[in-house]
Amino acid sequence: MSQQRRVCAVCGSRRFRLIASQLVCDAGHIQRDFRIEAAHDDDGFDTQITTRTRSLNRASQRDSERAEKRQRAHEQRRKIHGRTMHVIPGSVEHFSLPDPDAAHLHGPRVMFAIVQAYQLMLRKQIEALCKYMGDDCPCMLEAYARDFWAMHVSNHHIPAAPLEAARDAAERRERDERRIKPECHDSARRGRQRYQDESDVTWRLEPVTLKSTLAIVFLACVMCRVPITLGDIRKHVITRTLPYLNAIRYLPTSLTDSLSLSDLRFGGLDTNHIPSVMELHRRVVDISSVLQKQCGVMWPEMNAAPVLSRYVHAFMLPSTLYVMSKALLTMLRIDMHVRGAATLTPNAAARAREAQHDKEWLSASCAFSRNTLVPRCVMLMAVLIVAIKLRYGLDGMERQEVSTTVQGRQVYSGAPRQTEWLDAVCALHGTSKTTSPFAPWDTSADVLTLSEEEMDTYLDFVEDMYLPTHIPASLPLRRRDDVDDLIPCEPPARRERGDWLAYARYMEAQHAERRKQYEAELYAGEPTTECDTNIAPGEAYALHTHDPGGTMSRDMHRVLETGMRIVGLDTHPLPTYQPSNTAWTRPHDQDVLLDCVMQLEEALVTTLMRRRRR
Repeated sequence: MSQQRRVCAVCGSRRFRLIASQLVCDAGHIQRDFRIEAAHDDDGFDTQITTRTRSLNRASQRDSERAEKRQRAHEQRRKIHGRTMHVIPGSVEHFSLPDPDAAHLHGPRVMFAIVQAYQLMLRKQIEALCKYMGDDCPCMLEAYARDFWAMHVSNHHIPAAPLEAARDAAERRERDERRIKPECHDSARRGRQRYQDESDVTWRLEPVTLKSTLAIVFLACVMCRVPITLGDIRKHVITRTLPYLNAIRYLPTSLTDSLSLSDLRFGGLDTNHIPSVMELHRRVVDISSVLQKQCGVMWPEMNAAPVLSRYVHAFMLPSTLYVMSKALLTMLRIDMHVRGAATLTPNAAARAREAQHDKEWLSASCAFSRNTLVPRCVMLMAVLIVAIKLRYGLDGMERQEVSTTVQGRQVYSGAPRQTEWLDAVCALHGTSKTTSPFAPWDTSADVLTLSEEEMDTYLDFVEDMYLPTHIPASLPLRRRDDVDDLIPCEPPARRERGDWLAYARYMEAQHAERRKQYEAELYAGEPTTECDTNIAPGEAYALHTHDPGGTMSRDMHRVLETGMRIVGLDTHPLPTYQPSNTAWTRPHDQDVLLDCVMQLEEALVTTLMRRRRR
C-alpha cells in the first residue's frame, strides 16, 4: 500500500518546499508536525538507542539548490524591473514584509481574491447609486443585486482553495455517476447512449470581470422598474459617481497588498478604460440569458416611458413628439426586454389572422424586435430620431406644417422652426455645427493649430497607444521600487471621493438652467408655419440604406451626434483602419445609432406597404 501524500491542513495544498529545516507549503503555511532528526556519534549513547534519521536524497537537494537559485535570480530581477510576481513564502523578502501573512497570492487563490474585490466593488456601487437616487431608490435594489451576483458567481465554479476544489470535483463526479441510468449499459444501440436533462446542459459562460458588476447593477434596476439605461451607467462611470475607474482606490490594503501588479492588471482593478454601451449591453445579455436558463429568472421589460420622455425633453421638443414615438413603437412591435426576446401579439387568434394575411409577417417589423445586438436605449433614441425626421425631413429642405382637424379639434405639433431648434440643441449639448469630430490619428493635422479640446483628445490617444500599461496608474511613482516612468512628473491632484457626487449635481443643475434658457428663447414667440417650400411633414422622406461618400445632410449628422451624446454613446470617431478581428464586425457605439435608424426606416416602409396592400 502506497503512502498517502502529505496535505496541508490549512489550505489543502500538496506542494511543499524545505526552507531553513522547516517544511513550508506552497501558500506559506509551516508544517509544525514535521522535523528533521539526526543522530551523532559523540552523544554518549553509542548504539544503545536507535534514532530515526530522515534526510533528503541528492535529487531533492539538487531541486532545492535550483529553487534557491531561481529565487535569487527572481529577487534580482524584481530589484530591476519592480514587483511583478508573487513573493515566495519563507524568503527573506517574505519575512521583511510588514505583515508576512499578507504575502502575494497565486493560483486559484488569486482568482478568488479578485472575485472578492469585485463583490466589494458591487457593494460600493449599490451604495453610491442609492446615495445618488436618494429617496427614489427602491428598498429591494440591494437585495436583487446580491441575489443576482450570487447566482452569477455560482455558475462559474470558482474554487477557494485546492482542497475545496478537490471536494467540489469529487461531488460533481459522484453526482454524474448517480445520474447514469443502469439501462444505458444494457442498451444495444449504436454508439454511446447518453441520458441528459436540462441541468446537464453546459452553456457558454463569460468570465467574471469588473464589467459584470455594472451589468448586475443594471439588471437589479430593471427588476425594480428604475428608469435607468446603460448610457446613464456609463455617464456615472465617467463622472466617477459610480465606483469603477481605478477600483484599487476603493479596496482595502489588506486585499490589494496580497495581489501582484500583473494580477491587478489581469483583474482590471486599476483600469482607466471606460466601457462602451455596446460592451455593457453584451455583458448584460450574457448574464441575463444564463440566469434565465440556469436559475429561472424572468426578466420584465425596461421602464421605457420615463426614458423616452427624458430623451424628448433633452431634445427640447414638445410632448407631441413623445406621443408620436410611442405610436411608432406600437406600430413596429418593438419590445423593451433586456434579453432581446420578441413580444408577439398576445392574442393567439390575432397572430393566426396576421399570419393568414401575410405569411412573411415575421420577417419585417417583428423581426427587428428580436435584434439582440441593439440596446433598448439606442432603440428608443432611434425611434425618436425617426419621428424627428418625419417632422423636419433633415434633408436640407424645411417642411411646412399644416394643421389638421381631428374630431372637431385643430391638431398641431407645436415644434419650433428647424434652424433655430438645431442651433439651440447643438449649443446645449456642445455639438459642432459645421465640422466633424477631430480624429487624433490623422497625420495631416497640424499640432500647432489644435484647440484645447482637440489637444486633450490627441494626448489621450497617445497615452492609450504608446505609454506602457504594465504598471498601474494609481500607484505613486516612489512605490515602484524607485524606478521612474518615461515622463518623470507627479500626477495631478485628484478630487476627493466625496466631491464627485456634489460636482455631478452641480453640473446637472447648470445643464438644467441652460436648457431652461434655451427653451424660453426657442418657444418665446408664437409658432409659425410659413416656409420657403410647400413640402409637408412626412412627404419626400429621404430613406438612407447606406451613406456612400457622405450623401447624408449635415442636419441629419447633427441630430445623430446629439442623440449619441444624450444616450451616452462613445462619440470618439473610429480609426479608418480596422484589423481583421471578428470583434470589429459587431456594432460599435459610433455606428449603432445610425444603423438602428436605417433599419427602423426600412421596417416602417415595409409595414406601411403591407398595410396598403390589404
